[in-house]
This record gives sequence, C-alpha cells and structure tokens, in this order.
Amino acid sequence: MTKIRAFVAVNLNVAATRAVADLAEAVKQETRALALRVAWVPPPNLHVTLKFLGWTSDEAIEGIRDRLTREMADRSPFEVRARGLGAFPDARHPRVIWVGLEDAGGQLGGLAQLVEQALSDLGFIKDERPWRAHMTIGRVKDGRASLEETIAKHADRDLGLSTIRELLVYESKLRAQGAEYLVRARVPLAAQKKEEAQDAR
Repeated sequence: MTKIRAFVAVNLNVAATRAVADLAEAVKQETRALALRVAWVPPPNLHVTLKFLGWTSDEAIEGIRDRLTREMADRSPFEVRARGLGAFPDARHPRVIWVGLEDAGGQLGGLAQLVEQALSDLGFIKDERPWRAHMTIGRVKDGRASLEETIAKHADRDLGLSTIRELLVYESKLRAQGAEYLVRARVPLAAQKKEEAQDAR
C-alpha cells in the first residue's frame, strides 16, 4: 500500500498570491542581517492549510474527496482579504512567519472546522488546537532574533481580496530542493447548488 503525505488547503487568487510573495521577498531582504535561518515558502507553494493529514494511503484520497464533496455541497464561495504580517508564537520569538487573513464573517474558520470534523469521522486524528486563519511564508529553522520592527512595518499591509471557490487535497513530496505539492483532488464549493441551478433550466 502506497503512503503519501497529504493536506487539505485553499488558495488565494493569482494577484493576492503574487502580492504575498512580494511581501515575503521584502521581509527576506529586511531580515537578512538578523541571526535567523529561515526556510521561505516558494511562491508556487503558498497556500492556506485547513487540515494536515500526515501520512495516509494513496487509496484514501478518493474517499477523502468524496466525503469533502458531500460536506461542501451547500457551502457557497466567499471572500477573504490577505492583510498584514505576523509570527507564531509572537514577533519577539518567531518560529513561523505568516500573512494574516481577514475572516470577519468566520466563513474560512467555519470551513476549517467542517473539514476537521469530516476527516475526523474518517479516522484522522482531530486537532484540538484552535485553527487560526493565516498563510505561512517562512519557518525559522535556527537562531533567535526579534521581528517586532519588521512586523510592525507591515502589520496593516493590504495584499488583496480573493474568492474561495474550492478545496484542494495536496500530496506533499519531499525533495532535496524542498517540498513539491501536487494537487490530488479538487472539491468545489456549492457543487449541489450548481447542479440544482442547471437542472432548473
């Protein structure tokens, strides 16, 4: 049985993703002199993780797709805005550097909770930590330095509005040059509504 590393995510649109990539490059240049070794996420790999699945069987992807398709059948597309810069656990002790996502209506958070519950029902371990809307742009691998100044500089930077229309199930392949993400399944939002609209014509 073939095992793959997988996760469920959504993507921002091209313009917003480009703006995030430009910000990541600016932060990379601004922090070059700091005592931090950061693994920056390449622009093609930028995404918003909803659920990390870990190692799972290749054969399970079809079941994951089918379950998520049922769960998303009556969920409508919605908008999120990428804005600002932050770090986990905080700016003084950064381990993960991220771009924020404004989710005032809670739709993205609700989507993450729905995915978490649906996949928990399939046997995946449920993450009990609260999900926070963000897009990782870098992971600190070594060193200690504060990013307070840089984060304050970009804390309110508007990176654009995106419409979330689908979930994606990705396979993560670990390569010597870094991770490669392959789309294994696409799950559109409101598929049931689209079918009903077509049937009504």
